[in-house]
Amino acid sequence: MAESSCNQISTLIPEISILKIELALTLEILLVNVCILYVFTRKENLSHVTVLLSCLAVTDSLTAVSTAIIDFCGYNVFHNDTNIIVKSAYLSDTVLIWNRKYPGCVVFHVLDDIAYAFHMTSILITTLLCIQKALAILSPMLAQTYLTVKTSLIASTVALCCSLSLFLPTTITTSLEMFNVSNGTCCYSDQRVSKVLNIFRIESWLNESSIDSPSKFVRMPHAFG
Repeated sequence: MAESSCNQISTLIPEISILKIELALTLEILLVNVCILYVFTRKENLSHVTVLLSCLAVTDSLTAVSTAIIDFCGYNVFHNDTNIIVKSAYLSDTVLIWNRKYPGCVVFHVLDDIAYAFHMTSILITTLLCIQKALAILSPMLAQTYLTVKTSLIASTVALCCSLSLFLPTTITTSLEMFNVSNGTCCYSDQRVSKVLNIFRIESWLNESSIDSPSKFVRMPHAFG
């Protein structure tokens, strides 16, 4: 594959100060959610509400951990691949770009999408909690009949499956489209690049004078659930 057809895959990663805050928040999220799970999973506390809250604690924890691990690897383990500082007209400061190498880019691409899927699941479970509360207020008798531990477990499973179904197809196809060039750069070709990745194309808002390759696809940092 010719290097001229290479659209390099890159990722924005936080500065070290932000990374330290992120790691501290991840630890705090884990400790709080472990306590929540310990309380809510006890037999006497099980209800349709505590089941959803427990599932929310799990997905939030997985989102935080996966995000922190990816950013930690980008800054510390693969720091030699993050030596390009890019100035953006839309950002007040410089940002650090992690130019992932092949085949590690495929692994981290999958981990990225798993983190996004967990985050989406957290959003859906939070929506389910709101629906439960609204149903309990508007129709208490109906809620007492249909809102059970079993329905909450089923709803949480459906939320997870829906989230995975949104990300897995493009995760598989885009992972297969990645290829290696002579210097280990992880690329997509102009011919095979997925339309989905166009939302990550930043050549229009990054200062092109600071970019070595003709085109880049950049994934934005994650957000905790």
